[in-house]
Amino acid sequence: MHWTVVMSLFFSAGSGGHTGADKTILVDMWGAIKTISACEEKKLKRFIMISSRNAGEPKNGPDAIKHYNVCKHIADEYLLKSPLDYTILRPGKLTDNPGNGLLRTTRPSSGEQSVPRADVVTAIQLCLENDDIIGKVIELYQGDKPIAAALSNAD
Repeated sequence: MHWTVVMSLFFSAGSGGHTGADKTILVDMWGAIKTISACEEKKLKRFIMISSRNAGEPKNGPDAIKHYNVCKHIADEYLLKSPLDYTILRPGKLTDNPGNGLLRTTRPSSGEQSVPRADVVTAIQLCLENDDIIGKVIELYQGDKPIAAALSNAD
């Protein structure tokens, strides 16, 4: 039997909703960029970024958290340009509701755009176990597909 060890890291740090733009810049952007750079230097191969649903187009998010979405966008772009095997997860509004093991990877056209934290944790675990998810940017919302199937079928 032959085993291969792949060093992986997932970044889920966030400044929190009650801090100012200065902390958001330091944690959500600069902290992420420094972590990506350190992974490159240490030759870690796999990086999973927990981002934000509006990081792809921060101008579309609420004005109150625009600075947060811009910081997440810059960090995501830095990761996309790195040599790391990445997956970027962009969850909707995180809730403390119990996970049900079901997700969708497209933004709901109406209703709440939320996802239980427990289901995001399951998604992270599955990303670590599934090389087919490498190179994808995936939005996560509470849905109706088993998490593994939702991730595997994400564009």
